[in-house]
Order: sequence, then structure tokens, then C-alpha cells
Amino acid sequence: MTDTGGRRLYVHEDAFKALITDCPDQREATLRALGLALASRVAGHHLIDAGEAVGLVPDRAFSAEVGTLAAAATAALTELFRGVALSPVDPARYGSTVPLLAPEEAVVAHCWESGYFTFATGDEAARVMFAEVGSLRQLRRALRRDPAIAADLELVSGQHSLFARSGAIGVGPGTRAAYRERSRAEGTGPPSPAQAGSALEGIFGTVDETLGTAGSRDGTSAALADGAVQAIRTAVTALVHRLCALPDPHGAP
Repeated sequence: MTDTGGRRLYVHEDAFKALITDCPDQREATLRALGLALASRVAGHHLIDAGEAVGLVPDRAFSAEVGTLAAAATAALTELFRGVALSPVDPARYGSTVPLLAPEEAVVAHCWESGYFTFATGDEAARVMFAEVGSLRQLRRALRRDPAIAADLELVSGQHSLFARSGAIGVGPGTRAAYRERSRAEGTGPPSPAQAGSALEGIFGTVDETLGTAGSRDGTSAALADGAVQAIRTAVTALVHRLCALPDPHGAP
């Protein structure tokens, strides 16, 4: 892969749960970024895949709104990741931390698969990410045997793998212990229902602002937009409550 091809970052949901629990100063940004990422995927499915692509509405009827929401999601993810330190799991880097995202990198695409949030920082990495088939569990086992089979991939599967970056601690060899100590001292447990509600209010404010004009259209377009907004609210509420270790108000397990 060339330097311009980017990297893939596959992060298990549990790693983000631990970040939210252990690092209160990254809690709001994490919930917002992941919530917007899911919202943009749901919007794309309902308005593009199940709307424009099958002829229910004219081509590009919702492309501008979906593109705006997708851009908000990738911008929020990029900002979040630049403030996060990763403790790699491979033995050669054990005990160290590295930036989850380098200053020159940006998230350009994202998806979800088998409990993992998947991200790409370049067009080629995105192409590989969307084209992949098979089990992530099998991929994880294969990477343990030979990390070189996917040199562009960073697989983050454990708790206490992500930390809010600290200028005082920095990144590099031997810094993981300092981050773990800070997490033990500053961690306040999972967010409260009020904190989850505040995060949802902010996410839905962006969704409503972005898709609001779509809902003002007539006929099929308006119905499709309304259905997308309701689907976003249900899916994102379930995600935020799951990340905050709260019961889903819609009754999902």
C-alpha cells in the first residue's frame, strides 16, 4: 500500500466503553463522534440506498444532506482520534502508547462489523475495508500469527487500550502505565442517564439541522426523510445507552 493509501483502524466497542468510563474529559466527544458516525450511516441507507438507488425519489434528492452529515461525522471522528493515545497489543510495542491518529491523518470513511467500529484514513484503505469479507475473529487470529499480512491495519480489541492524550505524559515507550494510573485516579464510572441524554441532545440537534429541510418536502421525499430521522433516533439512542452501560429505552437487549 502506498503512503497515500491510508490506514485501517478497527476498534472494538468495548475499547470505546472503557475510554468513556476511564477518561471523563473524552466522554462527550466520544459519544458525539460515534453517534454521528452511526447517524450518517443510517441516513445513507434510508435516503440513498433505499430511496434514490431504487427510484423512490429522484437521483441526488438527498445527496447534499447525507453528504453534510457524513462530513460532520468524519470531522468529529478525526478530532476525537487526534486526542486519543493507543496502547498497542503487539509484543514489540507492549507498554508503550502511540497517537491513534497522526496530525496529518484524517478519517475519510467508517463502518461497523461484528462489534467493531471500522475506520479508514485513505481511499485505498476505505476500498479494502468495504470489500472485506469473512470473520474479524479469524482475522485477529491471523494477525497474531503474522502481523505483516495487514500492515495497514491497527486492530484495537481490549479494554484500557485507549486513553485521552496528556501533554504531561506524552506518547512513547513506557507511557501506558502512567495512563492507566491516571485512569484509575480520574475515572468516574459509566456516564449517568443525564450525561447520556445531553450527548443525545447534541447529536440529534446536528441531525435535525442537517436533515430538517429534507423533511419539509412533499410526498414520498418527506415520508422518507421522516422515516430516516426516526430510524436515526432509535439506532443512536441504543448505541449511546449501550456505550454508557444503560438499558435501551426502546427495549433492545
